[in-house]
Amino acid sequence: MKHISNPQKRKGISLIWVALTFLVMFAIGGLMLDWAHVYLVGHQLHNVADAAALAGSRYVPDPNSSPAGYTARLKAQEYANANFAAKLSVNLNPNGDTLTEVDIDMMLPEATLYSDYFPASKGDIYIGRYIDDSRLFIKNDPYPDAMLVVTRKFTGQANDPLPLLFAPIVTTFYGGPTISSAGIQKYAVAKIDNPYGAGVLALGKCSECPGLLFDGGGADEDLIILGGGSLYVNSGYVDLSGKSGAIDQSGNAKIVLDLDRVYAVGSIDDKMDILEDTDVHLGADPEPDPYADVPNAVPGVSEDYDTSVPNRTITTSGPYWPGYYSGGIQISGGITVNLEPGNYYLDSVDQAASLGMTGGLITGEGVTLHIIGDADKGVDVQGGASDPVNMDISAPTSGPYAGIAIFQKRNPAYDCVLSCSDVPVSEFNGHGNIDIDGAIYMPHNKLTLGGTGDILVTRTVADRFVIKGTGQKLVDYKGDPKIATKSYLVE
Repeated sequence: MKHISNPQKRKGISLIWVALTFLVMFAIGGLMLDWAHVYLVGHQLHNVADAAALAGSRYVPDPNSSPAGYTARLKAQEYANANFAAKLSVNLNPNGDTLTEVDIDMMLPEATLYSDYFPASKGDIYIGRYIDDSRLFIKNDPYPDAMLVVTRKFTGQANDPLPLLFAPIVTTFYGGPTISSAGIQKYAVAKIDNPYGAGVLALGKCSECPGLLFDGGGADEDLIILGGGSLYVNSGYVDLSGKSGAIDQSGNAKIVLDLDRVYAVGSIDDKMDILEDTDVHLGADPEPDPYADVPNAVPGVSEDYDTSVPNRTITTSGPYWPGYYSGGIQISGGITVNLEPGNYYLDSVDQAASLGMTGGLITGEGVTLHIIGDADKGVDVQGGASDPVNMDISAPTSGPYAGIAIFQKRNPAYDCVLSCSDVPVSEFNGHGNIDIDGAIYMPHNKLTLGGTGDILVTRTVADRFVIKGTGQKLVDYKGDPKIATKSYLVE
């Protein structure tokens, strides 16, 4: 007998399969909608972090903020509050003061809480210094240039977790732990360039020669810049061999660069071993002359610049007063010159330099030495072991030359041909110690800092630099922090 199946039974089984398929599809579709919502809100949180970091980082070096960083944090909060995620304004916990450093590489992926790095108790806004090459964010650096902002929705934090619509139904129906919300975290890092100005600035924009040359024979050559200031070289020199550049090394000198930031329009000699916590920027835009508006000394116009008394040269010990000195300062061992406050206009009539020292001591407070002579050398300091040279002067704190201790006159005819040659040049060399509380400003001169003695200066700006000798070159830059005009995202 032939067996005939019951079609009604088959129809019942089909309905069961349709129902089960519907439930599965409903669960999958619902979870996909929840996931899409989480993705959308995460994108919104990322945008908020970007906006807050960009706004707040501009105020990181604000000199008027009390306490430090307060204004920057307020700006970050303000921009976060003005933006929305999941139709709600985003809040930030401003205090992020307890971390020492954050390795950005360790922050991926972003979908977890990172309790090791960003627990709620440590806040959402971090101020520090960001190193481009290593992607290291150094928290509580004394001279910060960046802000890291964390935006998140988590239980017990500034923003509640994101409620889910379908996940609690699906997880409850299938008997698992109920998932009713999602925690989301995003971050952004924004920074500003050169927030404290250049402690050492090579103004020359020539592409035919380096703006800063370490020229030594194997001994340590130290260049230390304190106060957050950078080493900035406007030269666009790039050697085709790839062995030298805007910052170049000649000989076998051991270079010691102890500073936070290096900017070069051109390249850097690849033989140099720059410390990993130094932030290096190549292909930078040229830095403008910070003293471009400071007036040149003019006879009969500038204070005490009276050329009617000729043939005055400082050669012997004693106190001296501001004014014009046709023969400049020319002293040797055993001579002590004490300068009263004011402007000294040092010419080079019948002299090889406006300021020549083969020994002796120059002291003075509130003085500016104007190097106005036309000799090939403006400053020629060459102390010997038995006759060291010593200088202890400070710049005025007010007036047109405030902060400038040595000002070599501008030379409009100066060009790259002169810049890359040996003249004009000023040199601090030999034995002894140079202590200048103020800036050395030589916009059209090559300045050599060398010798076995230490050189301490507040700031130095010249067309080009040569660094050599075993003495320490310490630029104790006071910095010039200001609110930045722009910031940019790095993470």
